[in-house]
Amino acid sequence: MRKTREIPAGLAIAIIVIVLVAVGVFFWWQTRPTDGAMRVSDEEFRRRYEQMLRSSQPYNPPSALQGR
Repeated sequence: MRKTREIPAGLAIAIIVIVLVAVGVFFWWQTRPTDGAMRVSDEEFRRRYEQMLRSSQPYNPPSALQGR
């Protein structure tokens, strides 16, 4: 019969970790913003956020007494 070689556990874990990291880096590389369109300075973000808060109407649920 043929003699089988066992892979050490440490080597197997290292290979699995390397493959997972490589897949993660690949997907990060594919989905990263390329033209800087997603990058906004802190003050620009704060200005847009405050503008959104000013323009949005607060949600007022109808009270239970209103239907009577």
